[in-house]
Amino acid sequence: RRLLQRLLEDPAPTVLATGGGCVLDPDNRQTLRAHGGLVVYLRAPAAVLEKRLRADGGGRPSLTGTAIADEVPHLLAMRDPLYREVAQHVIDAACEPLAVADELTIIVENS
Repeated sequence: RRLLQRLLEDPAPTVLATGGGCVLDPDNRQTLRAHGGLVVYLRAPAAVLEKRLRADGGGRPSLTGTAIADEVPHLLAMRDPLYREVAQHVIDAACEPLAVADELTIIVENS
């Protein structure tokens, strides 16, 4: 919480990837709404996220102690409304990375 606040107090232009758990804290959500600037939620369906995690080769430990197939849909269902609560824009991140970057560029240029 303190790190998020400190990072957002810095006046320098910053791209900050908070990580999924950041939005679980109501104070963090309030900080993002009040001081987060342009907040974009890169949303992907659970199946896409599962595939990406499997391709990662086990670099990310389980957060719940359950299998990826159980964990990802559960966490996404819990977090999706919280991400949407703080984001001004939602991008379909299931697309190719260049398409996501193009859409993000348009959003930034129009903000």
